[in-house]
Amino acid sequence: MNPDREPSAAPDPPLLQLRDIARSFGVVHALSGVDLDIRAGEVHALVGENGAGKSTLIAICAGVHQPDRGEIALRGRPVRFGGPADAEASGISVVYQELSLISDLDVAQNIYLHREPRRGRVFLDGGALYAQCRDLLRRVEVDVDPHARVSSLSVAQRQLVEIAKALSRDAAVVFMDEPTASLTSVEQEYLFGVIARLRAAGTAVVYVSHRLDEIFRVADVVTVLKDGRLVRTMPAGATDHDEMVGLMVGRELANDLYPPRPKGVVERDPEVLQRGPEVMERDSESASGTHPGPRLSVRGASSPGRIRDIALDVWPGEIVGLAGLIGSGRTSLLRAIFGVDPEAQRAVFVDGQPVAASPATAIRAGIGFVSEDRTTEGLALDLTNLANLVSTTLPTRRGLYQRRAGRGTAERAAAQTGLAPGAIDLRAGSLSGGNQQKVVIGKWLATDPRVLLCDEPTRGIDVGAKAEIYILLRRLADAGLAIVLSSSELPEILGMADRVLVMREGRLVAELAGGCSEEEVMRAAAMGSLATVAAIGG
Repeated sequence: MNPDREPSAAPDPPLLQLRDIARSFGVVHALSGVDLDIRAGEVHALVGENGAGKSTLIAICAGVHQPDRGEIALRGRPVRFGGPADAEASGISVVYQELSLISDLDVAQNIYLHREPRRGRVFLDGGALYAQCRDLLRRVEVDVDPHARVSSLSVAQRQLVEIAKALSRDAAVVFMDEPTASLTSVEQEYLFGVIARLRAAGTAVVYVSHRLDEIFRVADVVTVLKDGRLVRTMPAGATDHDEMVGLMVGRELANDLYPPRPKGVVERDPEVLQRGPEVMERDSESASGTHPGPRLSVRGASSPGRIRDIALDVWPGEIVGLAGLIGSGRTSLLRAIFGVDPEAQRAVFVDGQPVAASPATAIRAGIGFVSEDRTTEGLALDLTNLANLVSTTLPTRRGLYQRRAGRGTAERAAAQTGLAPGAIDLRAGSLSGGNQQKVVIGKWLATDPRVLLCDEPTRGIDVGAKAEIYILLRRLADAGLAIVLSSSELPEILGMADRVLVMREGRLVAELAGGCSEEEVMRAAAMGSLATVAAIGG
C-alpha cells in the first residue's frame, strides 16, 4: 500500500459502485457478475491477464459499452450512460491504452476538442484556447507546446498529452489503462507524482497495469480479475507479488485446442551453439537448409527505447514462443529482425547466411512476417484475396504479371491454409477475421519461407479459427520451418511453444522449456531481471 495514505478507521462510502456487472460479446463472456467499489482519494488497481475483463470493465464505466446485467451508482445515485459524453459529463475520465488523439490537430485542439472556449457561443476564442491549454500543461507539468501538431510528437509525449486531456475535465474518477507502457522511467516518475496529487485532491484513480512493481508503488486497493470474474479485492499491503501472480493465473490449459508437440527435442550441436555470427557466416555450408546450426540466428538486436542487445537462435522444426507484458518489446524485436525498424541494429542469419536490414532482403532470405495488425499492415482489404495472396511474390515474365501463374500460387497458398477455394476471388475485407488471418499467413507461405515470424497470429479471431491456425503452424514447423510466435495470450504460448523466451523492458530475461507453467512465465515477465534468469530458467 502506498505509504503516503493513512488507512482510515472506517472506509468512505464508494464514489463509484458496480454491482453484478455482466457483459458478453457473442459466446464470449467478457464479464460475469463483477462487483467493485471505487472510493474518493483512493488508487484502486485492476490486475489480471490479457482477456481477464479489465478493458471491458473500463469501457462500461466510460459509457462505451452497456452492461448486459447489473447496476452502476455514482455518488450513491444509479446511473446509466448512453455514451462516453454522458460518462464524461458525470465526472468519469479515461486515459486509454490506445491513444485517441487526432494526429492532424495540435495539442490544444486535441485537449479541448468539442469544449473550445468561444466568444458569444459562436466564434472560437483562439487566444483563450491556447492560454487555457498552456495553464493546464503547466499545472500538470507536461512540457509540450500547445501549438505543436500531435503528429510531430513522440509516442511518450502523446501519452502525456492524453493524460493531460483526461485531467482537463476535473473528473471525479480517472481510469488509467496501462498509462506507462510508452513512458520512460523519468516520465513514469512524473505520472506517479500526478497520481499522488490526484489522490490528495480527493480524486479516485483506477489504475490498470501488468507491471506489478507499479501496482505496489501506487495502489491502495487491488482487485484481481480472471476470465471475466472477480477473484479477490484486497488492500495492496495485504498481499505480495507471489500471491498476486497466483491469483491471476492457474487456469487449466485447454489441451484439446493445441496440437501435440513432437516428442523429443530439436537436436543441437554444442559446438555450433558456441559459434559467433562471424564463424557461422564463414563456415556455413549453404543457404539451402543444410547448414548444421540454427535456422535463424539473431545477435545484438537493439533499437533506441525499444529493445537492447538481444540474441536468440531458432532451429528447424521449432516453435519458439516470445512472451512478455505490454511494452516489453516483443513486437519491436520481430520488426527489427524483419528489417522494418530503420533505427534497429542487428545481425541476422538464416542458415548461417547474413541477412541485411530490409524487408525485401528478409523475404529473399526466406523470412516471412505475420504482423500483429492484419487490417492495416497485413492486408489490402479492398483488393481480392488473390491479389493479397500473390502480393509477396507477383509472378512475372519479362516484367509482365503472369495471371495464370498468380492464380496457381494463390490456390496453392489457399489450400495450405485451409481457405475455401472460392474465397480467393472475394474482397479480403468481406471475410471473417479468421479467414483474413489465413490469407495473411498464406501470402507468406507463397514465398516458400524458411522462417516465419508471427506477431499475435490469433488476435481477434474465434476459437475455432484459432484451433485451425494452431494446427497450421504446427504442421509448418513439422515440415522444417523455424517459427517465432509472439503472443500476449499465455495459454497460446504455453500450448504452442517448444521453448519460451520471456521479455521485460526490452530485454530477454528468461528462457523456459516447453511445458512450463503460466506462473513461471508471469513471474519472469512481471518481476524478472537478468539476475533471475538462472533461477527461473534453470
